[in-house]
Amino acid sequence: VRTDFCLDPSAHTLTPPPQSSAAELALDYGGMEPRVPATLPETEEASYESLLEHGDATRDIGVSLQKSKSKRRSLSWHGSGTDEPTMSSIAQPGGFRRHHVLLEQDAEGSAVEARPSTCQASPTTVRGSPKLTAWRYAERTSFVQQLLLLQRAYDEALELSMVDSIDAEGIPLGLAQDPRLIAALLPSPGREPPTQRPRGITKWQHLALMISKSFISTAILFLPRCFANGGLLLAGLSLLVVCAVSILGMRMTVDCASRFAELKGAVHMPSYGDLGEAALGRTGRTLVNASVVLSQLCFCATTCIFAAVNLSQAVALASGGKLSPSVDLVLALLSGLLVPLALVRHMRYFAVTNLLANTCVLTGLLMILGFAFWRLLSPQVIQPMRWINARTYPLSLGTAAYTFEGIGMVMPMYTATDPSLQPRFKAVLTWTLLGVLAFEVLFATCVYACFTADTQMIVLLNLPSAGLGKGLVLLLFSLAQLLTFPLFMFPVTSLLEAGLFRHSGKESVVVKHAKNVFRSLLVLLTMLLAAYCAPELDNFVALVGALCCSPLSIIFPCVIHSKLVGGQHALNAILVMAGVALMAFSTRMALASWGTIAQGQ
Repeated sequence: VRTDFCLDPSAHTLTPPPQSSAAELALDYGGMEPRVPATLPETEEASYESLLEHGDATRDIGVSLQKSKSKRRSLSWHGSGTDEPTMSSIAQPGGFRRHHVLLEQDAEGSAVEARPSTCQASPTTVRGSPKLTAWRYAERTSFVQQLLLLQRAYDEALELSMVDSIDAEGIPLGLAQDPRLIAALLPSPGREPPTQRPRGITKWQHLALMISKSFISTAILFLPRCFANGGLLLAGLSLLVVCAVSILGMRMTVDCASRFAELKGAVHMPSYGDLGEAALGRTGRTLVNASVVLSQLCFCATTCIFAAVNLSQAVALASGGKLSPSVDLVLALLSGLLVPLALVRHMRYFAVTNLLANTCVLTGLLMILGFAFWRLLSPQVIQPMRWINARTYPLSLGTAAYTFEGIGMVMPMYTATDPSLQPRFKAVLTWTLLGVLAFEVLFATCVYACFTADTQMIVLLNLPSAGLGKGLVLLLFSLAQLLTFPLFMFPVTSLLEAGLFRHSGKESVVVKHAKNVFRSLLVLLTMLLAAYCAPELDNFVALVGALCCSPLSIIFPCVIHSKLVGGQHALNAILVMAGVALMAFSTRMALASWGTIAQGQ
C-alpha cells in the first residue's frame, strides 16, 4: 500500500496528495477500488473531517489530531489517581529528575511549562492531584528536609490551640481550606460535588467555652490583692478600662491578620511576629518576639512561685507545723520535675493534663468563692473596705494588665474556628470576655470584702487552716500550675530555638541534645528568677504586667493596625500614648516599691 503524502520540513504539516483518478486508485490498491462510504454518520462527519486530507495509511494520524483538538483540558484531575507519582512513571528515563524539577520550581513559585519530550510522564504525575500540589506549597531545600519540614508542620503548628490542626487525610487545615488546592479544574461528569465538612469549631457556644478556659486561670487569684492595692473603686474601674482596651486590641489583631492574608495571599493565618514584620519590618518582628519571650518567661517564673508557696504551705499544714520547707528548697525540688516536662516537644501530649488543670482551677475558685460568701453572711466583724488607695494604686494597674494579657492566644483560636463561624468570632470574643470580666469582678470583690486589708497576694493563704479544705485547695492549684508550666514554656523555647539553631533535632543527634541542654538551662534560669522574685511577688506581677503585657495588649496592636489596615489613626494614637504612660508609670512604681511592701508568704 502506498503511503502517498508529502512532508514539508519547513511547515511541519501534512499536505494532501494530488488528486488521482479511479483507475489510478485501483492500481494503487492492487486492482481493487477502495470502499469509501458515500456519507459519514452525522456524529462522525464533523469529527473526521481530517480524513479528507489523509490516505488510508495515515488515517490514525488524522483521527488523533482531530481528537486532540476537540478535548478541552481533558487531563484535569477528577479525584482518581494517586496522590504521589507512581513508581512506573518515576522509573521512566528522566522521571525522577522531572519530578524533582517540578517540586523545586513549585517551591520557588515559578510556573512549570510543559515541553515536548521523548518520554512524557503520566498526566497525574505532571499535573499532580490537589493533595500533591498542597504538599508542594511547603518550603523545602532538599528531599530529606521536605519530609522533616512537613512533619514539623504537623507536630508544632498551632500546638497551643485546643483543636487539632491536622485534617483527617493528613493535610494541614490551612492548606486544605484553600479552594485553589482542593477543587478540581473541571467538575466530574455525573457526580455531585461533595459537601464540605466542618473544619474546626462550628458552634459559638464551644468557641465561648474555649475563650473562657483560656482567660480564666490562676491569675484571677491576684485580683483581690489588686483591689486592696488600688481600692475597690479605682481598681474596679482600672480593671474595666484594661479589659476594654485589651478587647479592642484583640479585635484589631484579627482585622490585621485578615488584611495580611489578603495582601500576601497567604494560605495560613499569620503569627503575631508576622504581623509585626509586615508593619515595622524586621525590627517589628524582633520587638514582638522579644516581648512574647519575656512575658512568657515571667509567667513561668510566677507559676513556679505560686506552686512553691502553695506546696510549702500544704506540707506545713499536713505536718502540723513540724515541717515547713522554704520556698527556695521547694523550687529546687520542682526543677527536677519541670525539666523533663520542658523536654516534651509535642503539646498534644498535654491535652489531658491541661483539661485536668482547668478542672482544678475551676474547683478551687468555686471553693474560695463559697467560703467568701459563707463568711460574709455569717455574723462576724469585718473591717471596712477602702474605696481609693492612691499610694499603691499603680501596682493594681500592672496586675490588671497581667490578668488580661492573652493576645497571643487570639490567632490560634481564630485559626481553629470554622470559616462559617469566623465572621462572628470578634462578637463572641467580646461578649465572652465581658462575661469573664463580670466573674472576675465578682470574685475579687467578694474575697476582698471578706479579708479587706489582710488580703494577701496569694489569696489561698487567707483561708482558715481548720479542716481539709485549705490543704485540698492548695494541692489543686499547685497541680494546676505544674501541669500548665509546659504550655507557658512552649512559646519561649520555640522562638529562641528558631533563632539559635538552624537545623532540626530530627536531622542531627547533636542538635537534639544541644536543644535538650538549652531547655534544661532555660528551666533553671526560670527557677533562679522565681527564687529572686518570690519575696516580692506583688511588685513582680505588677512589673510583668506593665513592662511586658502592656506593649503586647495595647501598643503593638494599635501600631500594626495603623500600618496594615489604616483608619482610626487618632484612636490608635491615643491608645498608644495611654499604653506607654501605663508602662512607664507602673514600671517606675513597681521598682520604687521593691522591698518596701511586706508580702505574706
